Amino acid sequence: MNRKERTEVLIQMNTNLLRALAKKIMEQHEVKEIEAPSHSLVMIKKREGSRNSLFYLSEVVVSECRVMIDSNIGFGILQGFDLKKSKYLAIIDAAFNANSGLIYKLEKTIQVEKEKQETKKRNEMQAILKTKVSFDTMQVE
Repeated sequence: MNRKERTEVLIQMNTNLLRALAKKIMEQHEVKEIEAPSHSLVMIKKREGSRNSLFYLSEVVVSECRVMIDSNIGFGILQGFDLKKSKYLAIIDAAFNANSGLIYKLEKTIQVEKEKQETKKRNEMQAILKTKVSFDTMQVE
C-alpha cells in the first residue's frame, strides 16, 4: 500500500483507533514535535476544461502537524479542524518513514480498516442504486 492510499484510509479511520496506533508508536519511539498541530488555509487548484488552464477554485481549512522519529519526518494533514487527528497521522507517517519495527502490524491494521471502508462504500452504493430510476425511451419501429 502506498503512502497516498494509506493516508486516505487513515483519514477516514475512527479517531480512537488512530490514537491507539499512535500510542503504540510513541511507546517504542521518541516522537519529537517539529510543528505543533495548527490550522491553515490551502488553495484548491482546478483545471478549466475548454482552455485547459489552471485556476484557484477556493480555499479550504486544513489541520496539519509535523513530527520526527529517529531523524525521519512525518507529516499529517487533513481537511477540517481536527488537530488531534493531524498529529496522529504525522506520528504514523513518521513511523513508516523511519521503517519502524511496528510497520507490519500497522499495515495489517490499516489493510483491515481499508477493507471495512470499501465494504461500507459498496453497501452504500448498492442502497443508492436500488432507488435509481431508469429513463429508457420508447423505440420507434
